[in-house]
Amino acid sequence: MFRFSPLNACTRQECRIAEAHPDNRKRYSISDYIERAISIETVADLHAFANKIKLDFGYSIFGGAIAFNCMDELPTLHYMCDGNTEWVKYYRKNLIAVDPIVPQISSQVTPIIWKMSKYMPTLVKASPLMARAVNDFNIDGFVAIPLHGKDTAVSAIRFAYTKDSNLENQDIEYSLPILAMISTYMYEALVRILQKGEEQKTVRLSKREIEILSWVANGKSSWAISQILKISENTVLTHLKRIHIKLGVNTRQHAVAKAISSRLI
Repeated sequence: MFRFSPLNACTRQECRIAEAHPDNRKRYSISDYIERAISIETVADLHAFANKIKLDFGYSIFGGAIAFNCMDELPTLHYMCDGNTEWVKYYRKNLIAVDPIVPQISSQVTPIIWKMSKYMPTLVKASPLMARAVNDFNIDGFVAIPLHGKDTAVSAIRFAYTKDSNLENQDIEYSLPILAMISTYMYEALVRILQKGEEQKTVRLSKREIEILSWVANGKSSWAISQILKISENTVLTHLKRIHIKLGVNTRQHAVAKAISSRLI
């Protein structure tokens, strides 16, 4: 089904600091949420933002997951959770692979609302292990927002609440359209973070390619570089062609810009 990769990149102390930030003491407007979501650059930023949403609307647990389409190998499900620490550990270890909501998320785009008092018989039938865990950990319900892009096989943002969270039906109904809108920005942020990490992880230039691209960055022509390195101009051009393919660019200027932004040179 999936390989699993945890994305939590901030400690409990960092989460507490984020939650105690002065900006978190006020209720945000939609535009505030969007502005902050657009500025997310790291998993830790996303984690702090998710905790802000969770606290503002009275939910107890946050979860997010995304897997990209993969034709040749088993896709990796990147996931992050926070809230009840023991629930998070148990879910990661025992439930994420048997969660009946995962296939449901992959086949629809409308938000999913599960209130355990109503859907427990369905959950017992679909996944007895998860039904027992939900009861043991006092989970009362959750809202799941399926999110799909052209490159994703399955992805969703989920907010759960416990029986002692005092969330009423009208509170959930009020939060739903806001969560649905904000989750799209969280999804885009997560895609950005993962793709940026993938680019930095997979792009590898040889010592010679770095050397040639560094001289290009200094304004040298192919002929000048060949004289400096004492190789033929054709060899320089061959290296540049390989560099363009590796970086996914079409021009020398773009290659230099991307290599610098990726800290390859």
